[in-house]
Amino acid sequence: MSSSLITVIRWTARIAGLLIVLVVLTLAIGEGLPNPTAMTFPEAIMSVFLLFMLAGILIAWKRELLGGAMLLAGYLGYRAHELLNRLPMQLFSFLDLFLLLGLVNIALWRLAKRERMQS
Repeated sequence: MSSSLITVIRWTARIAGLLIVLVVLTLAIGEGLPNPTAMTFPEAIMSVFLLFMLAGILIAWKRELLGGAMLLAGYLGYRAHELLNRLPMQLFSFLDLFLLLGLVNIALWRLAKRERMQS
């Protein structure tokens, strides 16, 4: 794969991640930031997973593997928590964007590593 295509995909992932962070921040500010002391334990756990995924988006700007791994871990933890607590799950949701972004970042890291090895 050419380095210019990798660069385009990388910047597309970065901009998409930034848009996701902005949407979450807009919703949090518009609805009012949640009070951590008023949350139930399951809500607090889900918030931690969401914050972990948001941090993964920001970290992926510099460290694609670490950021992608954080996105995947946060997504899988969030979904596992939903399953364990028998919460209703949607087939396709906003959270699936975190999964997609994590996979893209890991793939970009792998492609960049392969390209460096061939040079």
